[in-house]
Amino acid sequence: MPRIAWLAGLCAVCALVALASAVGTASTGTTQPLVIVSLAVLATVVAALVWRVVRDARAAARASHEKHTGDELLRTIIDESPDIIMVKDWHGRFVLGNAALARIYGTTADALPGTTDADFNPNATQNAFYMQNIREVMTSGVTRIVPESSTDVGTGETRHFVSIKKPFTAPDGSPR
Repeated sequence: MPRIAWLAGLCAVCALVALASAVGTASTGTTQPLVIVSLAVLATVVAALVWRVVRDARAAARASHEKHTGDELLRTIIDESPDIIMVKDWHGRFVLGNAALARIYGTTADALPGTTDADFNPNATQNAFYMQNIREVMTSGVTRIVPESSTDVGTGETRHFVSIKKPFTAPDGSPR
């Protein structure tokens, strides 16, 4: 794509120079210096604009690639952790969950966003505790270390954890 843009820009410059020569010699048989200079300036402006478009397109492509690569790296780190990593919103919906959490709930990490513990865990007492705890942490704005239990839906086994709960806040300080 960038080579095509440069080629188009060079063709535009050549066409403008040829046009200037033709216009200048058509009526008098001599070249008109003012017309040639004006068209040369116009050609320079067109070439500069083409260069900026190409440069901006390259920068956007590079930024997109770097973001995608960074997202993949972060996702790999999160999923390779043997510990449960999750982010929930005010309503207890998963915003993000890793492979360790997905295994306990018998699903995939990609299927977690938008769901709640209640979608996977039949233990209503645990689910109510999770919801209450999440809202207390979000409301207080204070990081807490919380002992909790979770039921593995595949085995029915109750697992005990010590979780670190950190509230995320919006720029205005309100809970996210």
